[in-house]
Amino acid sequence: MAQCKMETCNPAPGPGFPVLFLPAWGTMKRTGSEAACAFPLPGPGISAYSQDLEKAGFSLRSCMNEAKNVVPGAQHPETPVYLGATAGMRLLSLENRSLADGVLSMVEKTLRSYPFSFQGARIITGQEEGAYGWITINYLLGSFKQSGWLNFLPNLRPTKGTSGALDLGGASTQITFVPQQEQIESTENSLHFRLYGRSYNVYTHSFLCYGKDQALRLKLARDLQSTVDGNLMDPCFHPGYRRTMSLSELYKNPCTAHSKQSTLFPQLHIQGSGNYPECQRNIQKIFSTTHCPYSRCSFNGIFLPPVEGEFGVSLCPYLLENEAQTKPNCP
Repeated sequence: MAQCKMETCNPAPGPGFPVLFLPAWGTMKRTGSEAACAFPLPGPGISAYSQDLEKAGFSLRSCMNEAKNVVPGAQHPETPVYLGATAGMRLLSLENRSLADGVLSMVEKTLRSYPFSFQGARIITGQEEGAYGWITINYLLGSFKQSGWLNFLPNLRPTKGTSGALDLGGASTQITFVPQQEQIESTENSLHFRLYGRSYNVYTHSFLCYGKDQALRLKLARDLQSTVDGNLMDPCFHPGYRRTMSLSELYKNPCTAHSKQSTLFPQLHIQGSGNYPECQRNIQKIFSTTHCPYSRCSFNGIFLPPVEGEFGVSLCPYLLENEAQTKPNCP
C-alpha cells in the first residue's frame, strides 16, 4: 500500500468529526504489526444530514475517493470498509428512528457504490465506542506489542501496562481503563478482552449527552430556568459574544427535551460575560452527585473505580475549533 504521512488534525464544524483510517502496510507488515493513516474529513458527522438524506451519503465521497487513490487498484475488492456511527447517531435514533435509518441507508448506498468490500454500516453502542478508543490508544502506544506507529511518531515512548482512554465527542464522552486492584461493581461497565495473548478486564462508560455540544445545551437549558425575559448573561462565553437561539432548537433532542418548560418568549438571547470561576460553578450544576448506588460514583449515579495512571485524551478539534487557519500538532 502507498506510504502515508502523519496528518495533524484540523478543526471541523458540526457535532461530529468524521475521520478515514487506512492501514499502512509495507515495512511494518514484516513486524506483524500494522499502522494506519488518518485523514480528517471536511464537514459534520452524518447525523447532521437527517433533514437532507442525500447529503449524508455525499459527505463520505471525499474520503472514499481518497481511499481509492491510496489503496492500490488490485487490492480494492479485498479491502473491507466498515462504518461505525457514534453518539450523534445514537441521539438521532432516540429522537427519530426512521430518520436515523434513512441516514444509514443513504450512507450504505454510497459505500456500496465503491469497489471495496463493504462490511456494513451501523450505530455502535457507547460501550463499543469506549472499547475501540481504548484499544486504539494502547495499540498506538505499543502497550500490546511493538507498534508500527512508533516509526511514524518517534517521540512516543512505549508504556508499561496500558493507558486509559478519555474521548470527548460532540454528543458523548467516553472513559475506558483497566482498574488497579478494583472490582468493577456494575456489570454494564465491565468488558473482557483477550489481545495478543493477554487478558484485560476493562472499565468503560459512555456519558451520552455529555459531549461538548450536548453538555452546552444542558447548561443553557438549566440557565433558562433563571431567565424571565429570554436574556442570558453567560459567564462561559467571552465578553462581546452574542448569540440568539430558538427554544425549539434548544429542546429538540433527547438530551434537553426533559428540561422543556413553558415560557413567554420564543428565543434565548445569549451575551457573554467571560467570568471563569462563575462559569465553573455554572457548569458543575449539570452534574448530579447526590445519588450513588455503588461504593463510589462519578456523577448521575454511574459507578467509577479510582482513576489512576496515564491517559490518552482525544479532544483536539474542540480545543482548536476557533483557530481554523492553524495547523496544530495534535495527533
